[in-house]
Amino acid sequence: PISRMLILLLSLFTLSFSDPVCNDQQTLDLMETCYRRYFSDWGYPDDPIPFPDFFDGFHKIRAKLLKSDGVGALTFMKEYGSTLTDCLSSVADCIVDVTYTQSPLLVKDEEGHSYNTDRRITAYESTDRGNDLFTRHFYCLRKCENADESQPIEDKCDGDLAKELDDANGDAEKMCRAYDNNMQCFKKMYSDCCGPEGGEFKCEFFKAEWQIFVPNCDFTPCDQ
Repeated sequence: PISRMLILLLSLFTLSFSDPVCNDQQTLDLMETCYRRYFSDWGYPDDPIPFPDFFDGFHKIRAKLLKSDGVGALTFMKEYGSTLTDCLSSVADCIVDVTYTQSPLLVKDEEGHSYNTDRRITAYESTDRGNDLFTRHFYCLRKCENADESQPIEDKCDGDLAKELDDANGDAEKMCRAYDNNMQCFKKMYSDCCGPEGGEFKCEFFKAEWQIFVPNCDFTPCDQ
């Protein structure tokens, strides 16, 4: 299977850093305040500053609730996610992957992208449309994601993206096309499983991450 890390490495030079009008210290101070509440909402038992490992720390708690409560957990996800998104709204455009590696947050370099991607996906899942789609198709999406027959399709979507990014050699238009093709690839996979709304949801899910690398791309709307 194509490594997601390979795709990230091929994309790294497109990362944009904080806009000059951003005040890094104010951004970090607000992030500390907002995330303290967010971690507390999810029942994280320890002092979350510096941040815990993403997958072995915070995400494990959320995944446990999703496993135990299923679709019932999405009400809490929307509530907690909306609170975090609103809290960070004034500095959202100033937050990039490396922001999470700075003091006092201090995540490992490779986890800055995980936290930043999660923040952006959380913002989408907390919208009325995102939450509605996730709620209606929750079990189908999970079944599709874990189905044996989905793995070759996922590998092809990611493999094609890695090749297209390599071939693009930094050309912005070609990179936009590569990411757009990837989103449409996954959209088709989940549409075939769960109908057009399932495809739309997953398309938005991937767009939230890919816009980190290519924020100025004019992607094909996910609801088309």
